[in-house]
Amino acid sequence: MFLGSAILLAMVLFLVDRNKVWRQFFWIVGSLCLAAILVIGGLFGWAAWREHRAEKAQAIVLDFSKYAEQQASTPASVPIPPGAVIGGGRFGEKKHKRFGNATVQADTAIVWNGSTIITTLFHPTRVLVTGENGSKYRVRLADGRTGEMEMSEVKKDTTQ
Repeated sequence: MFLGSAILLAMVLFLVDRNKVWRQFFWIVGSLCLAAILVIGGLFGWAAWREHRAEKAQAIVLDFSKYAEQQASTPASVPIPPGAVIGGGRFGEKKHKRFGNATVQADTAIVWNGSTIITTLFHPTRVLVTGENGSKYRVRLADGRTGEMEMSEVKKDTTQ
């Protein structure tokens, strides 16, 4: 292997010397060396960037766990003092109409076509029940996505 490489190098140098193209030869060799350095530097830089991104994601997770601990230590509801005006607002402002006619509890999934999960709801969410299909409700989220949910997972409003 080494002997074959040495013969090939000697032949290339002989042709370069015979045709007096040293300037072009050095320009090509220099360009290839520069390209190799850029590729190697890019690979090392990409590895360092991936590591930095992983550390940043871990820091966000740790920061979120501190936030979750803080939320767990604060009371869930603030007592309303007697005589307080609830539902006030600026003059002429209409109350926001609640979406839907039912509520879905946290950690439930909306299914489409029997088995494909459209989304998992991680907090109680309002949905619009559009019909029934056997033991399931056809529901629509506020963003327009539709699917089916078990009747036991959906709590319909009693007043219409």
